[in-house]
Amino acid sequence: RAPDRFGLLYRITSPRAGAGLDVTSAMVDTLGHEVVDAFYVQRGDGCKLAEPDETAAIRRALELALSD
Repeated sequence: RAPDRFGLLYRITSPRAGAGLDVTSAMVDTLGHEVVDAFYVQRGDGCKLAEPDETAAIRRALELALSD
C-alpha cells in the first residue's frame, strides 16, 4: 500500500529489474488516493527467492525507491 503518485509503478518495479528479478504476475489496483499492488517475482534463472538476505536486500531497495 502506498499513496498514489505519478511514476509510482516505475519506482516499485525498478528495484526488481535492477536485481534481475522477473515479475511473473502482478495485481495493481487504485483505491481513491491509495494503491494496493501485489507482485509475484522470481529470479532470472526461474527460481524462487529463497534466501532471507536476498529478500531483505530487495525490500531495502524498494523502501529506498519509495522514500523519495
